[in-house]
Parts: sequence; structure tokens; C-alpha cells
Amino acid sequence: MTPEEVHELVSRWAKELGVYPKRVRFQKMRHKWASASSKGTLTFSVDILELPYEVVEYIVVHELIHIKVGSPRHNRLFRALLSSYIPDWRILQRKLASNSKK
Repeated sequence: MTPEEVHELVSRWAKELGVYPKRVRFQKMRHKWASASSKGTLTFSVDILELPYEVVEYIVVHELIHIKVGSPRHNRLFRALLSSYIPDWRILQRKLASNSKK
């Protein structure tokens, strides 16, 4: 996957979710796959470019939902929204965990 393809996923899902990140960037991250700042910046590990498409899509939606709910927590609302957009997110989360960033 290329950074341009990730940007395309972000654009598509941002529109779907009704959130618009201010900035999308890539950098080397030792312990995370991605993060969403309270100011609307999405930061992705360059390592996600090696992951399967559906796992990257899960990561993108996961981070955009953090912006939508305005919280870094994985509370009931967060999980409900994630389930409504990515019903098999738990399976994708396990796939991601099998590529652990430790």
C-alpha cells in the first residue's frame, strides 16, 4: 500500500463519518500503528504500508472515530460506532495484534 492510498482511505472515510482531520502524516512509530491528536492530526506509522488493505482500513476508521467522539478512550460509544462501520473490527484487531508493535 502507498501513502497516497492511505490518504484516499482517510478522505473517503472522513466524508462517510463527517469528520475532517486537519493533517495526515506518516512517521516511524515504535509502539503504535497510528494516533489521532485532539487538534485533528492523524499520524500513521510507516509500517502500516506493509499491512493488508482491510487492516489499514480498520486503523483509519479507528483513528477517525477518535476524532469524531473527541476522546482517546475506547468506551461504549466508540465501540458502537466502530461496530456500525466495521462490523468485523475485532477480527481485524486480532490480525493487527499478530503483527505486534512491541
